[in-house]
Amino acid sequence: MERDDNIIGEMIVENISYDGVRLRVKSCGGNIYRDDVLLIQFSLDNKHRTIIREPIDVRYIQDGIIGAQFQNAYGMPKPLVEYLRS
Repeated sequence: MERDDNIIGEMIVENISYDGVRLRVKSCGGNIYRDDVLLIQFSLDNKHRTIIREPIDVRYIQDGIIGAQFQNAYGMPKPLVEYLRS
């Protein structure tokens, strides 16, 4: 099954690991399901307010919480790795 939805909403990044994220969805313009691919965008709270824009694969959804893996085969985007190491 393939969908072509444009879902725009607000989220809070609750946790970041080397290969994924946990998000709390604040508002959403559609339904999100396991195995969906989402393109997320958020800014870091570093000096440069680095913008992270990455596709993720949804692994679970429960009570407004989404657990997802970065699609990048190498896991977390490089700016995030540098941010967490600092």
